[in-house]
Amino acid sequence: MCIKMAEDLYDSKLNDDKKRTVEEIANSYNGKIDVFLIVSGIYALTKVSRKQQLSRNDFNDLYHLMYIDDDTLISDDNIFNNYMAEVFPDKIITCEEFIAKM
Repeated sequence: MCIKMAEDLYDSKLNDDKKRTVEEIANSYNGKIDVFLIVSGIYALTKVSRKQQLSRNDFNDLYHLMYIDDDTLISDDNIFNNYMAEVFPDKIITCEEFIAKM
């Protein structure tokens, strides 16, 4: 996926002068949206394999994962508890757990 995104960036107006190669663009990726890519991929594959409709606001909720980096997400939203907790259990806590830590 990283290579495909690098190829798209290479072909975009952001790289009109072609100063950076696809390899340079791919190597510059810092990994900050890995949580988003993995969890949204699991979400989409799960929904498709079960022939379920994608919920209207789910991807809006999932976009919050783009900002998580090394931090913890505090949420009671089922989408995070269902799809994120099994892959990144150390990056999500419920509101109740957060309050108990205070």
